Amino acid sequence: MSTHLTPQQISEWILGDRRREAELHVRACSLCQAELNQFEISLKEFRSSVRQWSEGQLSAYFPPQVKRNPARPWMVGLGWAMAIIILCLFVGRLSDRSGPQLQTAATTAADAALLTQIDYEVSRTVPDSMQPLTQLVSWDASSSTSTGGAHASESRTQ
Repeated sequence: MSTHLTPQQISEWILGDRRREAELHVRACSLCQAELNQFEISLKEFRSSVRQWSEGQLSAYFPPQVKRNPARPWMVGLGWAMAIIILCLFVGRLSDRSGPQLQTAATTAADAALLTQIDYEVSRTVPDSMQPLTQLVSWDASSSTSTGGAHASESRTQ
């Protein structure tokens, strides 16, 4: 690299984007080293002045905090441990209550009635809506196989 670093290259250098050619040039060129050092010093001074200004603004709105007694930090830890234990006990009690409840006699009777109704519905051969039709036709196993085909073919032809 024959020329000095451009302002763009200096900005990239400060941001951490350092190309090999620029690094070699900065090592060899004392003028570019001085310019980079001056730029870094300016940034550090700017940062410190911004921090001082912001601390002054904060102290105007928020009074300084009272420092805690460093002799008893174990009390804070003990307080947190107690709070966690109490929380665990409370959650444990809630989970015991939300578990399966004991069935009462009324619930057991209702369950038994429901199961009886389901058993009745499943074991029926014809649904309730078709019950009147079963009285019109006789359901004899021997006649249904022998005449079932004839009735079916007669109804198709008509």
